[in-house]
Amino acid sequence: MAQITMSRMLRLSLILGALLVSTPSWANGALVISGHPQWPPYSWEKDGRLTGIAVEVTQLILGDLKVPYEVRNEGNWNRALNLTRLGDVDIIAGVYQTKERKAYLRFTNSPLTLDHNVVWIPRGKAFPFKSWSDLRSRHGVSAIGDSLGEAFDDFMRQKLAVDYVTGPENAFRMIAAGRADYFPYSQVAGEIMLSRLGLTEKVEFLPDPITQAGCYIAFSSKSRFLPIVADFNARLAQLVADGTVASLLSKYKSEAAQ
Repeated sequence: MAQITMSRMLRLSLILGALLVSTPSWANGALVISGHPQWPPYSWEKDGRLTGIAVEVTQLILGDLKVPYEVRNEGNWNRALNLTRLGDVDIIAGVYQTKERKAYLRFTNSPLTLDHNVVWIPRGKAFPFKSWSDLRSRHGVSAIGDSLGEAFDDFMRQKLAVDYVTGPENAFRMIAAGRADYFPYSQVAGEIMLSRLGLTEKVEFLPDPITQAGCYIAFSSKSRFLPIVADFNARLAQLVADGTVASLLSKYKSEAAQ
């Protein structure tokens, strides 16, 4: 009888172990998505909630994978990144890839789209710009936590005189008021933001771009949802290939400009 009991207990233990292994990582709560509150059309705050192409594509894929989620507006880009570093946020929807961020983020295999960055200046105050070195004699402004690609970020920290402010809206207001010579920032996001701020007539950009960088979706390296990364990548590739991402980009460009 003792042998039978032990045998049954062993089988029961193996069955329970198998059930625990097969239990999905999201059984104990929803995946948390966050993003930049001021980066249209990729991610921005609207009526207190985050919206944008990066947010919607993330939601579409998680819906296809049957993963429960919630979108959380942290209200501040640096805070969103820090919470992702800690693992309190699982996915950042819309982010540039840099060496520093690779230390705590798992980026998708390919970006949603490429973002072109330009030199924004007070209208009528153009200056010659063909290389980054042309900015060295001028006074710039940038938004805390923003990136224009790792190489330019390093150059800006080491070689340029730049004031840092909270959010690109404040940076554009400084440019419009003539309180800085230039603001390096996304062309498409800048055009949308200036239209919304009513500053289109006071700010322009120089014709030669600074950088071109990919807009990615990235998982926290501490997220318990990392087992879905491969399936997430596969579905993202499908949405890019079938034109869904291009269609959504057009939709959110139009919506963000209104």
